[in-house]
Amino acid sequence: SLLGWSPGGDREIMSKEELVELFSLERVAKSPAVFDMGKLNWMNGLYIREKTDEELYELLYPYLKDAKIDMSNKEKLLLITRILKDNLVVLSDVKEKIKIFFEKPNIDVKEENRDILSLFIDEISEDLNGDPNKALDFLKKYLKKTGKKAGKVLPPLRMALTGEKHGVELNWVIAILGKSECIKRVRKALEN
Repeated sequence: SLLGWSPGGDREIMSKEELVELFSLERVAKSPAVFDMGKLNWMNGLYIREKTDEELYELLYPYLKDAKIDMSNKEKLLLITRILKDNLVVLSDVKEKIKIFFEKPNIDVKEENRDILSLFIDEISEDLNGDPNKALDFLKKYLKKTGKKAGKVLPPLRMALTGEKHGVELNWVIAILGKSECIKRVRKALEN
């Protein structure tokens, strides 16, 4: 609707009903329209973030099935949907972004990080499954126990858990993976 027409002002997001109400032939431009893929992606991301977790889950369902994701735990998938929502530009992005929760990373651990990862295994004792607030409390205690700054502890832990340097907040990763899976992933990293 915004290709070759403008409602006036800088408003770009409108419902279908608003577009019908505002549209007039007088505001149609004579110059050729320019399609901007970046702008379309930006708008699509806005619409994705407006969806409820349940609505977005329903939209993502075919992409999750196509990515061969285990669909048996809807509660877990709804949590993942909630945290990935802000990182999706188009729905198909979920196929790549969700991998951190279903594929074990294969990384090498630097010798200087072995102690802090071993301590993680020793300290993660309570059940943190599905509760990002408990996981955040755990991370604070764990950081204090290491005696090191977050910048020295969290990046190697994130790599061991997800295989990525950046991404979803670690407390969410720990809450979604759960204690057992976190321990498996850190042990695998330590074995490499």
